[in-house]
Amino acid sequence: MKYKALLYLPAVSILALCAPLAQAGTITVTTTDNQSGPEDGKISLDEALRSAADDDVIRFNIPGAGPHFIATPLGGYPLITANHLTIEGYSQPGSSPNTNPILGGNNAKIQIVLDSTGDESGAIDPQDPDMLLNSRRSTRILHSGYGDSENGILAVFEADFFNVSGLCFIARRSAGSTQDPAIYAVALVKEASNAHIHGCLFGIAPGGSTQADLKPVASAVAGFRYRTGGDVYSFDAVIGTDGDGVKDRAEFNVAVGGRDTFALELPGARISGNYVNVFPDGLHFVDLDDNYAKWGDVYEAGGSDRGDVTIENFEIGRSTANSVIGTNGDGISDSDERNVFGSVVYDHLGETYGGAANVVVAGNYFGVGVDGITRSPVSTNAAPDFIDFGGNGQVRIGSNGDGVSDDLEGNLIVNVSGKKFWAGNASSLVVSRRNSLVDCGFAAIPFADGANGAPSKYATYYIPYLANPDQGVAPVLQSLVGGILKVTLPAPTEGYPNSVLDLYRVDPAALAKTTFWPAALVHPGTYLGSFTDNGPGDLNPVSNELSIDVSAFGLTDTTFIAAAASYSAVAGSFNAPDAVTTPMSNPISAKPTLSITVDTTALTAELSWLGAPDAFDALSNPLVNSAAGWTALPADSTVHTGGRNVLPTTFDPATKAQFYRLQSK
Repeated sequence: MKYKALLYLPAVSILALCAPLAQAGTITVTTTDNQSGPEDGKISLDEALRSAADDDVIRFNIPGAGPHFIATPLGGYPLITANHLTIEGYSQPGSSPNTNPILGGNNAKIQIVLDSTGDESGAIDPQDPDMLLNSRRSTRILHSGYGDSENGILAVFEADFFNVSGLCFIARRSAGSTQDPAIYAVALVKEASNAHIHGCLFGIAPGGSTQADLKPVASAVAGFRYRTGGDVYSFDAVIGTDGDGVKDRAEFNVAVGGRDTFALELPGARISGNYVNVFPDGLHFVDLDDNYAKWGDVYEAGGSDRGDVTIENFEIGRSTANSVIGTNGDGISDSDERNVFGSVVYDHLGETYGGAANVVVAGNYFGVGVDGITRSPVSTNAAPDFIDFGGNGQVRIGSNGDGVSDDLEGNLIVNVSGKKFWAGNASSLVVSRRNSLVDCGFAAIPFADGANGAPSKYATYYIPYLANPDQGVAPVLQSLVGGILKVTLPAPTEGYPNSVLDLYRVDPAALAKTTFWPAALVHPGTYLGSFTDNGPGDLNPVSNELSIDVSAFGLTDTTFIAAAASYSAVAGSFNAPDAVTTPMSNPISAKPTLSITVDTTALTAELSWLGAPDAFDALSNPLVNSAAGWTALPADSTVHTGGRNVLPTTFDPATKAQFYRLQSK
């Protein structure tokens, strides 16, 4: 049995509980005035929520042209405790849900705005119920498992299957302190299960499209553990579309400018079909530094640390099992299940903490607009990594290769400046397939050998999956001659016998950053295809060696390609926790570029090129036009690291010129 929270209510609202408001099952809001009483013939949203029972539907029919702004009553709305309660904002005349695909901009017309921008009082005492009643324009959830620095506009307490759509939520920036609490649009409290928040607008009023129009909530949706008497979590919340093939495009949300847009501690979360820190046109983004400064001013004025300001996309923590961010890849509406995320002022574009069991991040756009080209501005106050999965877990980033919607499951990740693509720990599994990266700064994909916050050493991490990890854990692209790519694949263990090689064009912008790192930044740019050992497309019958005809991919002689391998315990499926992906291979092209760095004082030259080790000899000649005279430099001096071959040599100062070239072995 679920027990209801004690709630302090004004006397007029207690009377409203006893008044008949509408025919059983449907309550129609007819006024924006939350001071409306039972005798005036009108019904306010406050009255509707106070009278709502299980299975009720709250609709709107407010006279006049919209949008209609409903100021949150002093003391806030009551906690929502009715099961299967639906609030249908699109019932208001003049409103209409979005009809565009997720990559087409959001054209929803919302006419009902829940407005918590007011500030009616100064500092409050959170222990004084009379002051709580007459304070900020949102619902105090102090007595419902949240902290005393948190408010909710609509707070759902223990109620199952809460369903809300067609509403706009706006608020004022707040310091997130006991005197100036954070304002959440929807707060899920104490096992509020199976909520569906969809077709809504957060942080900007209808028609707004500029930075000046932002009126952000701290979080569009918050769902934290209930700690009184033991940890209790809400679960299975759907934010955006449920992807069931029924009016999925009507279910997209737009949320901009929040401190932490989706702040969730709940398992089974589904975040699909949302624009986050992206305006409704899908091509303009929140100005991160401008809003960082504004949040910082509010924090300082409220007695909080300016350095704690963040502008985040999502955090899922403590209990995160079976969460999906993006498409679930079931073949139904998958193309409309992606999210479009802007950049952030935080350490990561997305984060889980306290474990990440069976989490999927698939089909999303990160740092780029719906056209796949227009970049989100980046902050000068942060250099975020891509994603952090703290604690133990199993994570899939991109495709599972099961033959259903695989082309839609890769993530597009653009202009992310941090060094880490993925951060986890030594017991976490990560599958990373078919993702496309553009101009990112990650030291390695999926993580660097010995990286902080990730497994300390490749040879240790891959022991369960590869037969000889101490001899190398990544595929090696041996040569690319005459359109035939030769590859050596690490041998699997008996427990993970099913392998696949994913081939990519390397992102050229990442390679161009190589001078800043000791090894090449080999990032998957454009996915080319997948190949199995001795399967279709493999011309080499030897186990763990592949020869692939890549002439149909339109590669030039100087196009670099690279590959990663994934190993699975289950045939035909590469899902966590049953699979793992290796680091990217060395990059290779048919004719790699030879770079030369000369030290005229030491009379030395350093030759370098990208490619497989021992695939080329470096030759020198004082006469470049002479067929004779080319001498091979000592190959045993070549150092190969991260796909880059480095060969030191000396030169004779009496020679006016010295020429170098590479020759395939």
